[in-house]
Amino acid sequence: MKTRLVIFLCVYIVVSVALADEQTLTLQYQQKIFSVPLPTQTLWISKQSREDITNILARDFTDLQIHYWGEGNTTAWIFSKLGSENNPMTVGVTIVDNAVADVTVWSGLDDRSDDLVVDNFVGVTIKMLSSMSSTVGKTSNFSTLKQSVSLALYGHELTPFAEYQNSMSSDEPSP
Repeated sequence: MKTRLVIFLCVYIVVSVALADEQTLTLQYQQKIFSVPLPTQTLWISKQSREDITNILARDFTDLQIHYWGEGNTTAWIFSKLGSENNPMTVGVTIVDNAVADVTVWSGLDDRSDDLVVDNFVGVTIKMLSSMSSTVGKTSNFSTLKQSVSLALYGHELTPFAEYQNSMSSDEPSP
C-alpha cells in the first residue's frame, strides 16, 4: 500500500511540475508578444480543417481544437511535441498582419546553426511558405519549424484576427 502511495505521489509531483512549466512558458510568451495577458482563444477544428492540418503536419491530426491568443491583427501559437519522437520541439509562432513576426523555440534545437533557420521564417506569409525548401536551412529541424509556421499561418487565417487586418485595409480610401 505504501509503495502505491509513493508511486502516486511521485507521478503527481512530476505532472504538477510539467503543468507549471507549461503555464510559465505560456505566460512568458504572451508577455513577450502582448502588453497584457490575454484569455486563451479556441480554434475549433472542422472536417476540412482537419484534412488541411493533416496535410501540413504529414500525419494524422486528431485534436478537436487548437488554443491560441489574439489581439488586433496578431495571433500567438505554442505547439508542443512536434517533430520526431527522438527530438520533439516546442515552438511559439506569432503572426502579425498575416505574416510571421516571431518564431521562438524552447526545446528541440540541434545546435546554434538552427537559430539561423528560425530567422529565415520571420516575415514569411502563407504564399511564400510554399516556395521555401529545405535548402534555406539544411538541418533536421527545418521541416518541423516549417510545419509549426505553416500551422500558425493556416490557423491565423481561420481566426477573426486575420479578418481584423482585412477589414482595416478595406476601410482605407483608395487613391
